[in-house]
Amino acid sequence: HHNGCDKLSADKWEIFPQDIIIDRKIGEGAFGTVYIAKLNSSVSSNVKIMKHKFHGITENNSNVAVKLVKDNADPSELDDFCEEMKLMKDIGYHKNIVSLIGCSTIKKPLCLIVEYMEHGDLLNFLRKRRNKV
Repeated sequence: HHNGCDKLSADKWEIFPQDIIIDRKIGEGAFGTVYIAKLNSSVSSNVKIMKHKFHGITENNSNVAVKLVKDNADPSELDDFCEEMKLMKDIGYHKNIVSLIGCSTIKKPLCLIVEYMEHGDLLNFLRKRRNKV
């Protein structure tokens, strides 16, 4: 059984599931559900060191958005998700778009962790971007 994530090895972007503290659901996406979450303090402090990766996250504003792949995602949806993850890793930090913070790919559910934009709609942004790709 193949999905695009097989090609992805755990790298510097990997965040362990136990370090992600889910707060509440904020939306449904094409591949799953989006939640507001926080990262464990150990991850957040690591984040400060990696300035190129995390720039907007400070102690008191550490909300992130977590996109969890639904359990019943089919292989093509998983492929799409993994492509998106790869694309975001390639882009890295960019001031004009929602930046990737990390991902969790070691075990299911797969998830993508990005900056939480209080005033931006992550889902619509991702949908619009997806149609252009």
